[in-house]
Amino acid sequence: MAHPKLNKQAARLIRPAERSEALHLAGVDITPLVSADQAADYEFGVISGEEGHGPPPHSHPWDETYFVLRGEVVFGVGRDEQVFTAGALVHVPAGERHWFRFDQPGETVVVTGGHRAFAMFKGLADVPDGSPAEDYLAVALRYGEEDRRDG
Repeated sequence: MAHPKLNKQAARLIRPAERSEALHLAGVDITPLVSADQAADYEFGVISGEEGHGPPPHSHPWDETYFVLRGEVVFGVGRDEQVFTAGALVHVPAGERHWFRFDQPGETVVVTGGHRAFAMFKGLADVPDGSPAEDYLAVALRYGEEDRRDG
């Protein structure tokens, strides 16, 4: 099958200097590698964390796929949880309530659908330390997370 001639703009080298700085959030570092302005339908990054750290249960209107590079990561959906190690792939569909926690220092690649995840992560990372939970929730709600405090 013949491929249409690629436009020089279609393929692009993204140099380290063009990448965003790591975002520090929920005890993990999220480093965007391909951001919303660099890809049409997804964002791509690396999440690293120390033992015991990760986000609380949440859901959002985009898919996320994680590939564990090193360490042990516990992923939870509802009341179910499972430990994943290097080489494991975990897909979380949009709207599914989930969480994860590093059980030892580790690293995952994350691919998110659409262009809202890294903007939300940045907004959450910008909330000053020691702020009330409502400040974090306000940011999350702006990006389509659900308020499930009452159930």
